[in-house]
Formats: sequence, C-alpha cells, structure tokens
Amino acid sequence: MAYQQVRKTSECHSMERQRRHRSLMLPRQQSGAQLRQVLSPDFNSLCVQQLIGHHLFQDFLATVSPSQEASAFLEQVQSW
Repeated sequence: MAYQQVRKTSECHSMERQRRHRSLMLPRQQSGAQLRQVLSPDFNSLCVQQLIGHHLFQDFLATVSPSQEASAFLEQVQSW
C-alpha cells in the first residue's frame, strides 16, 4: 500500500515536471514565420512601438558616448 502511494506521488511529480518543461519551451521557428511577415523590421516598429525594443534602444543609447546627449534629449521630448 505504501509503495503504491509513493509511486503515485512520484508519477504526479513526473507529470508536473513534464508540464513545466512544456510551458518553458520556446516556440519552433516555423511557428514564428507568420509573425515575422506581419511585423515590419523598421525603426518605428522595433524601437518605438514595442516596449521592450524601446527600453533596449534607450539602454543602447546610454552606453554609447556620442549618443548619450541624444538619449537625454529624447527622454526630455518624450516626457514633454
């Protein structure tokens, strides 16, 4: 009886582990093909409209010394 309970518990943990693994898997490249056709790879789409792209672009500007002044100006314009 105890063996069956332990086995049930271990099967539950195994199923839970498999479920978590599936949820963490990245989508296959083919599944993103439609999305790549819809999204345009231009500056406005990548660095202005998409929030993550906007933050990454701001971080990039802050690290490149000639662009730091432009980054500060851009922040002032956006806050205005």
